[in-house]
Amino acid sequence: MKKRPFLWCKTIWNGFDFSVDDRNEGSQIELNDKGMVTRDRLIKKDAFYWYKANWTTAPMVYIASRRFTPRIDKCPVYIKVYSNCDTVELFINGISLGVKSGADCIFLWDSGIPLRVGENEITAIGICGEESCQDSCVWNFSVTGDPEDCAYMRSIGCIFISDIAGPGGQPDCVVDLYDLAQIATQWQGNYVETVAPTDPGTNGLAAYWPLDGNFNDVSGNGHHAAVQGGPLSFVNPGHIGQSVKFNGASGLNCADSTDFNLAEAATISAWIKSSNETDPWACVIAKGVYAWRLIRNDVGNTMCFHFNPASGAAEFQANGKTPVLDGRWHHLMAVYDGSQIRLYVDGKMDAATSTGGAALRTSADPVYIGSRVGQLANRSWNGQIDEVRIYDRVLSEAEMLWLSEGQPYNRIPDPPRPTDLVPDGKIDLNDLAAFLMQWLLCYNP
Repeated sequence: MKKRPFLWCKTIWNGFDFSVDDRNEGSQIELNDKGMVTRDRLIKKDAFYWYKANWTTAPMVYIASRRFTPRIDKCPVYIKVYSNCDTVELFINGISLGVKSGADCIFLWDSGIPLRVGENEITAIGICGEESCQDSCVWNFSVTGDPEDCAYMRSIGCIFISDIAGPGGQPDCVVDLYDLAQIATQWQGNYVETVAPTDPGTNGLAAYWPLDGNFNDVSGNGHHAAVQGGPLSFVNPGHIGQSVKFNGASGLNCADSTDFNLAEAATISAWIKSSNETDPWACVIAKGVYAWRLIRNDVGNTMCFHFNPASGAAEFQANGKTPVLDGRWHHLMAVYDGSQIRLYVDGKMDAATSTGGAALRTSADPVYIGSRVGQLANRSWNGQIDEVRIYDRVLSEAEMLWLSEGQPYNRIPDPPRPTDLVPDGKIDLNDLAAFLMQWLLCYNP
């Protein structure tokens, strides 16, 4: 709704819980509990306050899941706050967990949320310019095991992120000098990695169509393409050298491509340029009708990558959100790693979907560039396509960066070092401050 200010009216279904036959929700019979407020109008649910944070102009802050008490045998993974303020500071039992900025009025603290047995006062203070607002609640926490048993407390998520060492070298559920010593030994350490573009070469290269004056596959595997439908023309310049101008009624049938089922792993890369698409689901490259395809997302301005499972169940879809049909060159990359399909646009991941390890459907149909077998009339690309590649492996980040013509960048290894309490690739004052706050939380009576 925020992205569509031209809408005259915006409504939400539903404001209040309401009666309905044959439903049993929220421990009450004949009740649909999808409302933002309970049927008796007494309790405003969390969703109510998220919309309020987005729509009201008065400063407000609200701690989500505030009514989830008592809590037994599980410390929260995160604490979420809804607010329209610039920043929010969160406190547990008077000790700050830090100041956060939010996105879409959501503020999240998602590491090191230890509760003590008994009452825990949770307070959030929002700062909106020169104004402030506050919300607080009390969570009662109890455990059925021994609170002195470190292994047990860690198993239920009651850990301090600053608890990284102990007398035996392992975390001991206490934030103390052992942990500070670990930070001190790595002080000012910088472990950021630089990702630089790396040519993927021919390792795993199943086919490569540069589309420079001909439709040949230059990988050495002989998958040369031939025009199906009306004639196609070359455009100079393309993205690199020449490119093919597709007319919305023709495609390229790639020879000996029936074995491109990509059942284990794959990376598919192409450059596109278009602003005049007419066909829904217009294809950049596709294997048959029911295998895999890198295509336009219906009639929208985005792209998607679809895979069909061998079971015949519904297809897996990675549906992108980045507009690309704007008359400029964009790089597309579709990746399958055996458990997930991902779509990248201009070097950045645009969508991802888990396949759950399902076997993927094979097909004897050929690979088409710019269309799909048997569907030239309604699945054909209208615009330019250039530099099409298929690899039978998942490329590294550096290789993907090279294909998308991206610039070198720094990244923090995953997982980050335990001493990097505020993950930024450096052990510095930010981490020391986080350590001190956790030390206070640990020893706050």
